[in-house]
Order: sequence, then C-alpha cells, then structure tokens
Amino acid sequence: MIEDNYSSYTQKSRLAGFRKFYGDRFEGIYTEGRKRSQIKRGRQDSSMARHFSEEANKDLIYFCKHTGLRRTELEHLKGGCVSKHEDGHYYINNIKGKGGRIRDVRILDDDLLVIEKIASTKENELV
Repeated sequence: MIEDNYSSYTQKSRLAGFRKFYGDRFEGIYTEGRKRSQIKRGRQDSSMARHFSEEANKDLIYFCKHTGLRRTELEHLKGGCVSKHEDGHYYINNIKGKGGRIRDVRILDDDLLVIEKIASTKENELV
C-alpha cells in the first residue's frame, strides 16, 4: 500500500481489518504515521459554492453564524417560529433537519438582529 501511494489513514484502516480477521499474523506490520498535513479533501467544490461571494452575502453569513442552520434548513425557514425557552435563550422552533428529525435551534448570543428578522416575517412566509 505504501508503494501504491495510499494515505497513512487508508493504510491504518485496512491493516486494522486484517488484524481483526487474521489476528496475530499481522502483529509485526506497521504503517506510516498519520499527519494532518497529509489529509486530502475528497469533495469537489459545488458550482453553487464557486459563485458565492462572501462580500455580497454578509447578512446571510452573519445569520448563518448565529443560527447554525444547514442550507436546506435555511431554504425552508418560515417566519414566526422564534420563542424564548425556559432556559432564557431564544430558539428557532421545529426545524426539520437531517434525516427528517425535528429540532429546536438555539440562536447564539440571543442576537436581536436575527430574532427580529425571523419574528418580523409573517407566518408561513419564507424568511
């Protein structure tokens, strides 16, 4: 695997499988050490991400940083779904996220700009 230029992460993963199956026969075999600098990103940039301007979308980025919502959650976010819970923090209620799970999302720092944006949007209207 070293000669075939497999990463040290792949080497460790495959060796673990061999050791689990064959036991002691693979005890003396070692792989290269893992280093963060060796990590290669497997994903390609999407066409949507390539044309995204951070400067032109400052408000959206600010909103996302204070809510932590995923892209699909943002696309379906409707107004009037903000409430203050008993712990004293503001939450966006009933967000349908990954796997169809419903969750309440805390608004970080109880940011008033984010709260007002959602609260001022009419119910059943996209934020």
